[in-house]
Amino acid sequence: MNGIELSSLNIIEWRKKVAFALQNPYLFSGTVLDNLTIGNLATKEKAVQMLTELNSDYLIERDVSVLSGGERQKISIAMALLKDTDLLLLDEPDNNLDEAGLMWLKDILKNTDKTVLFISHSAEITKLSNQIIYFQGI
Repeated sequence: MNGIELSSLNIIEWRKKVAFALQNPYLFSGTVLDNLTIGNLATKEKAVQMLTELNSDYLIERDVSVLSGGERQKISIAMALLKDTDLLLLDEPDNNLDEAGLMWLKDILKNTDKTVLFISHSAEITKLSNQIIYFQGI
């Protein structure tokens, strides 16, 4: 990736280069802001900016235990983006997203300079790919 043989990296360096968002996101206890800034992932300002781009800045102080599935998915993807890695792995990234969230995701996939690998059953999402690999009978 970007001229670096990933097998030559130790696990700590590998983790610095990869971010991911799962189909069923795991969020830490606390608020959305806590999750977006955990481990110095982002400053409060960057977290608010990301939520504003999502039209979800009203969630900043909300406890994650009361988030809907789509809100959890948005926060999970936002966390991966805030990590600012070269490689982004997404598992069913459109899972539970409303129309606005889906538009945001499509915009990310169309305009990012990151390498993005994702799994999706959605033809609408997969058509945004440069390359598609189909798995059958697994």
